[in-house]
Amino acid sequence: MSWWLWLSVPLASAIAAAFVLAFDVDVSLVFDLTTWRKGDAFWANTTVLGDGAVAAALMLPFVGRKPRLLWALLLASLLGVILMQCIELAFPRDRPPAEFGKKLLDVVGPRRKHHGFPSGHTTTIFMVAALWVRMASSCTARWAIVLFASLVGISRIVVGVHWPTDVLAGSTLGWLVGHTGWRLTGRWPGGLRTRTQRIITMMLLLATLSLYFDKSGFDRLLPIQLVIATGALILGGPGIWRLMRAPISERDGLSPREPLA
Repeated sequence: MSWWLWLSVPLASAIAAAFVLAFDVDVSLVFDLTTWRKGDAFWANTTVLGDGAVAAALMLPFVGRKPRLLWALLLASLLGVILMQCIELAFPRDRPPAEFGKKLLDVVGPRRKHHGFPSGHTTTIFMVAALWVRMASSCTARWAIVLFASLVGISRIVVGVHWPTDVLAGSTLGWLVGHTGWRLTGRWPGGLRTRTQRIITMMLLLATLSLYFDKSGFDRLLPIQLVIATGALILGGPGIWRLMRAPISERDGLSPREPLA
């Protein structure tokens, strides 16, 4: 993947953050977007795409086909969790609902008040996007993935639970840990073995099944959760079956089609 695409998200986020801070519109953008918001159902279903369980379901169809992608997902997730915890401790920040009551700020979904910086949902979806672009075969597909992740990030502002700078920080963090996770698979190829792939698969499978029960803080299960969970199980089923029947080998997953360099 070309260096300019790798730098595109951090660079765009830095420019946008500079604009927001220079013109002091972090607060006003939240009110503008929540006031202009139309179609709460659409934004609720969009914002939940950044949930960790949904991200796991989005990766389930790659089981048995892209072992490096799944290993990179696990490494990037661990790195992302560690960095997010460190950032949250170093830069504690409340979310918009902590600053404004229900009469002033109309929120879609749960009114979470703390641990706002960076946006966890945005970090998650951009981490997934960073890995997906590695699989994309065309520049158009790569940019479409970035735009999809950006929509999910913007939805965090639109539903009223994050400041714009939270989202911009999350997009950069997720994008960088995603690419770092991919690079680390070249240094630590052990996760490509069948035994490790099975463990990763079980984690993804459990997370996917949880979408049938976990309301993600909403009053009811969202349709998009059920669609993604069902689609992931159908598409991932054959790969899961093949992986579970595969013999244990020390060189499993080291496919010549996925060089580790």
